[in-house]
Amino acid sequence: MPPTSTPVPATPTPPPARPEPTAAPESTKPAPALKPAAHVRVGVVEDKANDRWGFRPPVVEVAVGGTVVFVNDGTEEHNFLSLTLEQQFGSSNTPPGGTFSITLRLAGNVRFICDLHPNMEGEIRVR
Repeated sequence: MPPTSTPVPATPTPPPARPEPTAAPESTKPAPALKPAAHVRVGVVEDKANDRWGFRPPVVEVAVGGTVVFVNDGTEEHNFLSLTLEQQFGSSNTPPGGTFSITLRLAGNVRFICDLHPNMEGEIRVR
């Protein structure tokens, strides 16, 4: 007798599993707020060929109670004077390579200049 085969009923294929929800990737989470620096440096820019004088960087952020160090990177004397009544400071004429430091104890924005070179101005944001 020839072998007989018995038909096997078809079993339904289960639907694909749904993926489990996952947390958002790290890159989509907001970055933590950066704290203002305790110490920052402000240098002098002298571009005599193009008659451009200034501070580098022109705007800095420092923590309340933080120190700002002004560095005369130039070849001429400069000074550093605040234009903000609440936080006044002023240096004497600082020779090339010289520094002047201040500590700012109040939050707010402080504009400053070199009054020897009228186009030199900057800002310190105290947070």
